[in-house]
Amino acid sequence: MVINSSSFYRDGDAYFMGIWRQVGSSQPDHQSKVLLCLCDRPLSISEISDKTGLSVSSLQPILSALQKCGIITDTDGYYTYAVELMRGWLKRLYPQLLTSGHRESDW
Repeated sequence: MVINSSSFYRDGDAYFMGIWRQVGSSQPDHQSKVLLCLCDRPLSISEISDKTGLSVSSLQPILSALQKCGIITDTDGYYTYAVELMRGWLKRLYPQLLTSGHRESDW
């Protein structure tokens, strides 16, 4: 089932914003950077490293923390959102960061 309703995102805003604030203030750092880079498609750890500029070794605890909280999943070595609605919410919240030609290092 696909939900394409602006009222759903408005009403779910408090929930998604709570998650976003939590990852922004939690350790390890850069969790929000990883979530933003996963907005387009599932990525491997090396692809995440390339997009974020973070080393694979520094990404491992970040990915682990996001998985432990149930925000992302690892399927056959590719990381993606556990809840697609969170991905859609971020794409709506930060469209300027997700446009082509934008440098991921600016995240």
